[in-house]
Amino acid sequence: RSASTACAPARIPFPVTHGDTGLNFPEVLAFRDRRVGELGVELVVASVPDAIAAGTVRQEPNGSRNRIQTPVLLDAVISGLEAAQGGLFVDATAGGAGHSRAILAASPSVRLIATDRDLHAVEVARERLSEFGERARVAHARFSEIGSVLDETGNAEVDGILADLGVSSFQLDTAERGMSFRHQGPLDMRMDTSRGETALE
Repeated sequence: RSASTACAPARIPFPVTHGDTGLNFPEVLAFRDRRVGELGVELVVASVPDAIAAGTVRQEPNGSRNRIQTPVLLDAVISGLEAAQGGLFVDATAGGAGHSRAILAASPSVRLIATDRDLHAVEVARERLSEFGERARVAHARFSEIGSVLDETGNAEVDGILADLGVSSFQLDTAERGMSFRHQGPLDMRMDTSRGETALE
């Protein structure tokens, strides 16, 4: 755009550090700043309480933080899925249900099946998607089991599948999961704590 029509960058309050995710490391900060420049936004350094107040991060009732309240590039994801046209979608990484909620909200004719290997994520997603009633179904399943979940629901085809891959802040922040860089805990490291061997085993 020309200088006369360019929009001011969005200002996003963001914590100085990002807990166990390591965003206080210089090389990670440099990468973050490069990506911020590419996206045309501006991060405003803020304390965690200020970022929570601004809605950039959210304080959970149990004290843990779901730091990114709105998933990155959410509008682009919803547009790419063409969710506004309705249909059946699969969110293969339910997590905190941010994507799932947006997909369901895009159209009253959207139906969604959300899956996750993490039992905690499944419980959170079920709670946060309960307002959508029968249009939302949440299943405890790994990627290889999504086909079976679709068979159980009588669906042979879907209109779109989303997989937002990665480890969640909750998993990193919970010492008992064994993934924390900061807190001592058992060497578990399983994405699904209900089955399989721990890292120690």
